[in-house]
Order: sequence, then C-alpha cells, then structure tokens
Amino acid sequence: MIEQVEDHEEDDAREIPSSLQHRIEETPGQGDLIRSVVETRGIRSATWQQYRDPIQGWTGDNLFGPQRSVRVNPDQPEELFTATPADIHSLLYMAANRHLRAKNKMDFFAVVESADKMAEAEGNDPTETISRHLRLWIEKMQSETGLLSVETAAARFLQASDQLLMLLNENEQVQEAAFAYADAWHWLHLELFGEHELAAKGADAERALKAGPAAKRQKGAIRSAVIAMIYEDFAQNEPKEANRKSAKYVAPQILKAVNQSLKKYDLEPLALGTIENQLRAIIRDREPKRD
Repeated sequence: MIEQVEDHEEDDAREIPSSLQHRIEETPGQGDLIRSVVETRGIRSATWQQYRDPIQGWTGDNLFGPQRSVRVNPDQPEELFTATPADIHSLLYMAANRHLRAKNKMDFFAVVESADKMAEAEGNDPTETISRHLRLWIEKMQSETGLLSVETAAARFLQASDQLLMLLNENEQVQEAAFAYADAWHWLHLELFGEHELAAKGADAERALKAGPAAKRQKGAIRSAVIAMIYEDFAQNEPKEANRKSAKYVAPQILKAVNQSLKKYDLEPLALGTIENQLRAIIRDREPKRD
C-alpha cells in the first residue's frame, strides 16, 4: 500500500504560482438559496449554488462529484454543459474509442471481442484473457504510434478504466468516488505543473487564428455532446434494455429535448434521422458490462 506523505511543517509552506485571472460573478438567491456563482479562470468555467443547508444539493448522485458546468469550447464561455466527473468519464470513454476507430486502430470493443473468442476456443478464463490482450494492445499501440501519441493515451485510458471498474466490482458509489478523485487529480496536476496556464495562453493565441472550418467542428462537438447528455438521462430512466440499445426507438423520444437544448446555443434543429445516426455510435460507445 502506498503511504501518505507527511507534509504539514509550518515552515515549509509553498504556494502554487499562477498568473491566471479568476473572475467570479454572484447573483443573490432567495429562500434556501444564498447565491448563484459563475466563475471563469483560464480555460475553465463553472456555475454552482450555495445553500443555507450546506449539504443541500450534495446527496445521491452528487455525493462524490457535484454537478458543475464544463466548457466544451474555450472561446465561448456561455457554451456550458452540466456534468459530474462520472459524466466526464463517459465522454472520455466515448471519445477514446471513436478516435481509435478513426485512426483505423482496434478500439476497446474489438479487443474484448477478439479476446473472448480466443478464450472460448482455448477453454481459458475470459477475464484473464481479456486483461492480457488489453496489455498487449497497449504495447502494440505504443510501438506503432509512440508513447506520447493520442492513440496510446486513448488505449491506456480505456485499459485503466476497465481495470479500475473490475476492481471496484460494480460498486456504483465507489466508482463515483474514483471518478471524482481522477477529476480532482487532473486539475490540481494542471495547476501544480503550470499546464493550465500554458493551455490558457494557447487558447488566447488560437482565438486569433479561428476560421470557418474550426467553428463548424466546434458546433458539431456541441451537437454531439448535447445528444450524448440527453441520451444518458433517457437511458437512466428507461427500464427496458432493448429500448436503451435501439437508436430507432430512442431518437423520437429525445428529439424535442435535443432541439430545445440546441436552440439555447443558437444552433439549428436536427432532423430525426441525423439524431438516430449519431445515437448508433453513442449507444455503441457506452461502457460495456464485463462478467
């Protein structure tokens, strides 16, 4: 077990330096709500509420990761989506698989399917066979694309996610705590090593170079994120697995909600067929259940 580092000497205080400007805007609340807060700092944006009862809004699904607004497009502070660390995990999972397929590499599902077939043919334990294949998959990815490639990062994330969730044995509360820890680790890591500041400066420089194609890609990312978020809400409340996995069934169910959300971002409504096509990839990319 890794021991906690003892670091509480009073004469060893050391600030994490940052030149980023932190803007905070507050709106007074009513009743139990004391205030609503909108913050921007570097590439980050967040909205949150403060209640008279400190634990209000921190129960149930939010216990290990309060919902906050995350910015999809650093150039548009108003383009925010409410997400928990678990939501962010789902989006990262989907993006990693999509990237690998776009690069003509095996995604997580292809590796697991191949390992399952081999385990069945050889009469071996599928869990151990899958774990071994995932390790070999990462080694091959690193050899072909390099240690620092996006492809290797995507494969390592998917393998680490699979291993973590298996160790946590489908304990949803512990999983949410793990996602919250990963989110907190990520942002403090960026602050400690100055990477948030570098990213913010890069975003400022990129604004001057924005062009039509970039804006089009950003709008596409927003549309995909809206559909994914609304689908997740639908799936959590749909008891029938067959319905959850049917893009043809889900599309008309969420059509109105999707287009209402897109309207908030001044985006044109989507046709039923377009939503259905995007749902097929989203449903495929949902986290698989391992035995």
